[in-house]
Amino acid sequence: MKNMLNIILTLTIIFIGLIKISISSDSGSSENGIYFYTYDTICEFTNSIRDDDQYELYYVQAPLMYAIYGDLFEKINAYHSGVGFYNLNGGPNISIDYFAGPTLEDALIPQNITKDSQGNYNLTWNTYGLIEVTNYINETYWSKRELIMYGLTGLQVKQYLSWAPIYNQTHPVYNLFSIASADASGSGDNGYLETILHNLGIGGGGGGSGSENLIVYQNSSTCDDFVWASFNTIYQLGGTLVGMQSNPPKDQITLFTTDEPTIVDYNNITQRNQLASFYINLMGIANKNESALQIFQELISLFNGTFYCYIDGVYYELHLSKPTPISFTYQPSPMPTGQRNSNSIETLNNCYSKSSTDNQSFFNRFSKIQIIFISIAIGFGVVIILYISIGIMVNKSRGKSGTNLIPNKKLWTSIGSKFKRDNNKNNYKPLLYNENTIQ
Repeated sequence: MKNMLNIILTLTIIFIGLIKISISSDSGSSENGIYFYTYDTICEFTNSIRDDDQYELYYVQAPLMYAIYGDLFEKINAYHSGVGFYNLNGGPNISIDYFAGPTLEDALIPQNITKDSQGNYNLTWNTYGLIEVTNYINETYWSKRELIMYGLTGLQVKQYLSWAPIYNQTHPVYNLFSIASADASGSGDNGYLETILHNLGIGGGGGGSGSENLIVYQNSSTCDDFVWASFNTIYQLGGTLVGMQSNPPKDQITLFTTDEPTIVDYNNITQRNQLASFYINLMGIANKNESALQIFQELISLFNGTFYCYIDGVYYELHLSKPTPISFTYQPSPMPTGQRNSNSIETLNNCYSKSSTDNQSFFNRFSKIQIIFISIAIGFGVVIILYISIGIMVNKSRGKSGTNLIPNKKLWTSIGSKFKRDNNKNNYKPLLYNENTIQ
């Protein structure tokens, strides 16, 4: 019941209509050196990454709707999440996340509901899910960070970023809810998270207690789902998981239904008008001159009956479970395990080059210690050249010629004689030990 109250409280604030903003990850612009790349421009960014740079991967989180409410939603474990790559070689760090556009509210209710001349309704939506990459990690915004993997190369990061557009193309709409069956006990709350992740190919096995009775009809498509898909992708590409005492926590909102959701025929005027009535009531809750408590109570009743979900252009009718119609959890979630298969990761063709270091400056190819030794060697060579050049000019002014122009000729000759081979001596032969030579 506590989980249900948490999610209803979250939705109460959403439907009051106070969040007409995007929940994208960072704030910044190209003017201060911060650049934003979406799925269709990521390839412009990948070739700025050096193949041999070393990275660590972090799970980063920010309180939901931080720009308006600060850390308020942190109190109920409601977070926006992403992935952060920290460059260990001094290059730019990288953050990437998946968010609802234009706003989170637009993923829940239609943009417009209009009525035609015959009194029939039409619903239009403006919602999408968008991946955003930034060459910067805003540590004020991403207030929670947890190390997940290490030993990543720049090449693996580029391969991952080339996978991200494929993910966005297959997840074009932000879907807040998973839809699952209620289990045999009617609670619908046991093992569903493990089952969902297992269906996505993440985690070592099936669900926990009760999952054998659970059917997942529809997976969500949220920021956390993108993060866990990212963990799996990086793992398949060769990332090394750190030793964690427990798996990182994941937000999950699930609607539990008593039977399989049915697709609503939008072309059926009767069914379309029922859809419109549902969403009009939903939006009307926020427009009523009522207290937050009254809105809260109306939303509770809303989640105890017939419910409609709009997912990627399709409407679904759900009959929600009475004991537990909805669940909002924030709990440890399985990480990828088992044998890796980098060939299972689909990437965008021609999105990155494996030889980007050819386009880097000379010194960017070496570590700091190597640069120090190279600098010393170059400096020593310059000193020798100057010494010989000045010495030749001085000796020439003294009337010397030929090899006598070389400064300190006797010194250089004696050094050279140390390495001169004596042709009168036998060549070195290794001493072979046998019974006669060993006394």
